[in-house]
Formats: sequence, structure tokens, C-alpha cells
Amino acid sequence: LLADRPLARAARHRPVGALQLVEAEWPAREDLERLDADAAGVRAGARVGGDGGALGFARAGSLDPRGLCAALLERARPDTRFGRRLVALYRTDSGRWRVELEGPNGPESIEASAAVLANGPGIAATPWTRWLPVTPARGQMTRFAAAAGHGVPRTVVAGASWAVPDGDGVWAGATYARDDLDGAVRDADDAANREALEALLPELRPVRATAASAGVRATTPDRLPFAGPVPVLEDALARYADLARGRPPQTYAMPAYVEGLVALGGFGSRGIVTAGWTARLVARWLAGDGAALEAATPLVGPVRFVVRPLVRGRVPRLGSAVPTTLPGTVS
Repeated sequence: LLADRPLARAARHRPVGALQLVEAEWPAREDLERLDADAAGVRAGARVGGDGGALGFARAGSLDPRGLCAALLERARPDTRFGRRLVALYRTDSGRWRVELEGPNGPESIEASAAVLANGPGIAATPWTRWLPVTPARGQMTRFAAAAGHGVPRTVVAGASWAVPDGDGVWAGATYARDDLDGAVRDADDAANREALEALLPELRPVRATAASAGVRATTPDRLPFAGPVPVLEDALARYADLARGRPPQTYAMPAYVEGLVALGGFGSRGIVTAGWTARLVARWLAGDGAALEAATPLVGPVRFVVRPLVRGRVPRLGSAVPTTLPGTVS
């Protein structure tokens, strides 16, 4: 996507490189360089915390996620609707999906053969998906202005926290509070980000917080997203009940799926690097080319949270129980 220059400009893409601080040895790879602590400081243009050095990613960098999303939305189909609140989602008698919306000009409705749930923590708010193990996690990042000449890095630096250079200061973050849905900016989180930043870049002198942003992530137990059709939970549990006996999972027939309903979410803290890839898998699947999505199902398919525990002889730890008879409407 970022090879598209207008899109890269809109996203404020800055390929300044990145350092990931580490404490242990790391296998050699073509896309990274292993640096000791001194070399990492030279690369960053500022002393980095810890003694373990860093992994250097020369082609990495930073971008503005909001700018990227806005630019992508501008390229969307002309019948796209924004600024609407979801009121209800249900199946019609003809088997199509109907979405009821509330917008600035009153109620609206849309019908389609398929519905893709890509709504963050709300992905588990329907009768068909409430079993998905999604946990909301609030996060806040803070921009700090730095004293002149005091350690603003040239590159992105990440460790237990992260710092992104931004002119005369840095964006730092991010806090992590599970089951917290409050999107308001907090002074206490600014203070936490300042403390983490000073540990990450010991020579940096953050003068003051000049901006902050807070949001709610949708996290999953294995930190990987959901991408694919939504299985009928009861059928999946029954179909795979004897997995612990040693029969290979691939010898089982696929479970029944909720026709035309797709889950795309659970991006947690890695949405920028996984959303585009998984969205493309889903788009190709909806267009009739399902090979790539099927190959990725063990990694990102929603059904994995049923299959993996059963293979180990454990009861799946899922979200809220789904009623025996699935209702037709969700509010």
C-alpha cells in the first residue's frame, strides 16, 4: 500500500528505520541487523535503554494511522456511508443480511448477501459471534516536546514501550488497560508514558505533554486477528469433540458456517501490519477465490479457538455462551 505515493503522503509515512530492543540472542534474518547497545545508540542518534542491544530494521518507519485510514476511505465505493450508528443486524426471510442504521438524516437500511463484522471490540456483540474471545483494552499515547538537543531519536525505537520521532518531540506509548472502554485522555496515562519513555531513551528530556490520543483495542488470547467466515459454535464443538484422541484435524469435515457472515477484527496492537493483509484475504474469498484464506485459517480463522483447546483435551475458553436457538436480531 505504501508504495502508492499519494497514499504514503496522506499517511505521513516516514521510512526512518526502527530499532527493537532485545535482551537475548536472535536468529539471523535477511530483513534485520543485530546491533549491540553502542551501535544501536549510534543508529538511533540517542542512547537507548538496556544493555542487550537491538534489532535494526532499515526499511521500517512510522505513519499516521488516522491519515492512512482516511485516505483509504476516500477511495471506497461511492455508496459508502459514514457517521452512522448500527441499530440492528438480522437475517431476512430470503437469507440476506439486513443492517439498520441511524444517521444524521434519520434511519436507513442496507441489504446484502454478506456482512463483514469489522467493528473492533463490538465484533462479539452479535448472537452469532458472542463466543469469540475478544477482550477490549484501552490504550493512550502521548506526544512530548523535548528539550533542545536532548535525545530525540532519528529512528523509531521500541522495547517495553515505543517512541516515534516527530519534529522537536516524540510520540510515546502506549498504556494498556484490559476491559476498559473509556476513550478519554488521562493525565495518569501521560505520566506513565513519560516514565516509560525515560527508561527507553535515558538521555531524552521530555519537557511537557503537547498532545495525547486514547482508544480501545480489540485483543485476542493469541494476539492474532480473526479473518474468515463465522462458524456455528454448537456444530464446531460437536464436530471436533474427539480431537484429543489423536485424529488429525485436517481429516475432519469443515463445520457449518453462518451463511454470509464474516469476522474481521481482533487486531489488538498490530492492526497496521495485519489489517490490510487479512482484509485482502477476506475480499478474495468473497469474490470466489478462497485458497489463500483457507491456507491461513489455522492462523487467523475464528474456528481456531474451538479446535486448539480440543486438540489438547481442554474445554474451549470462549466468550459468552450462544443461545441454543440463534435469534434473528441484534441491537
